[in-house]
Amino acid sequence: MNFDLLLPFFQGTPPGIVGPESSGTYRFFFWYFYGLGGVGGWLIFLLLALAALLWLNYDSQKRRLPATGWKLAVVVLSLLLLPTILYRFTVTAVHTQLYRIIRTLGPLCDVAALIRQFPGFAANTCQALLASLPPLTPYGEYVFYLGLLGGVLAPIVAAGYYITFQGQIGCYKGHVYDAMLSRCPYCAAEEPPRMPSYIPSPAQAYAGGGAAPGAPSTARPHVPKPEKPKVSNAWLVDLSNGHRHDLCQGNTRIGRSPENDIILGDQSVSRLHAQIREMKGICTLSDLNSKSGTLLNGKPVRHPQVLENGDKITLGDTVLQFVSAQ
Repeated sequence: MNFDLLLPFFQGTPPGIVGPESSGTYRFFFWYFYGLGGVGGWLIFLLLALAALLWLNYDSQKRRLPATGWKLAVVVLSLLLLPTILYRFTVTAVHTQLYRIIRTLGPLCDVAALIRQFPGFAANTCQALLASLPPLTPYGEYVFYLGLLGGVLAPIVAAGYYITFQGQIGCYKGHVYDAMLSRCPYCAAEEPPRMPSYIPSPAQAYAGGGAAPGAPSTARPHVPKPEKPKVSNAWLVDLSNGHRHDLCQGNTRIGRSPENDIILGDQSVSRLHAQIREMKGICTLSDLNSKSGTLLNGKPVRHPQVLENGDKITLGDTVLQFVSAQ
């Protein structure tokens, strides 16, 4: 029903009583349920909520992001529009208008005058007229605000998801990392170290000081550590003495153990303390469950962090600065 046709019903309102149709809130309320040619503006909010849910589901699957909580929030908010649908298809515009007139007039309500204005109703009192209205009629305002809440907050939640995971992707194990990396640094850090490709022959072991053939071996043969190719455009500088530590292509392990690529004499450094992984010119820093932890610019490293030129890495009492020539 046209909203303008219902306004004359309040022309006889006694002095001092203001009809709800005079407020902008009521006009929006009426548009929400009965605007857009009688369909109702609620349909726009429902479409927004559904669009937010569909986009969130598509994007999270495409980027393999853990968005179960975000999806659940949007679904719950979308369900807040269900009372709106029930209200719209059980309570007509005439029901809503009649209810508001009776509630506004209160004890001044004249049932005979109302029945003349609304010939489709019959009752002896205004209270009886109210009782004849659909059950959801008195709850129109609650339904209205619930619908607005769901229709507005669902897209906001989807926008929050986008901001939170902007520039990030996920792996099949559920890790989330920077999209600029070619592979997941968490999975890379979990990979076991590769065994040396160089294995000395018995003759080499004997020449290097091993036991004579046929004699029981009492000494561990010396195995030369294979030389890893170095990274030419990135390195570390020890700020205590200015010493430069070159980084290896792939993984560079740092600690006190001779097995590391960068060996530090600091007793507060763990034997296997940290690792820097280089992939396509991008270096990421990981802590290897060290006792004292690893700090990047004063903040604990709890998961792989992308290094930038000038970053300071603290391992025990040793501070190394990352230098990148890119």
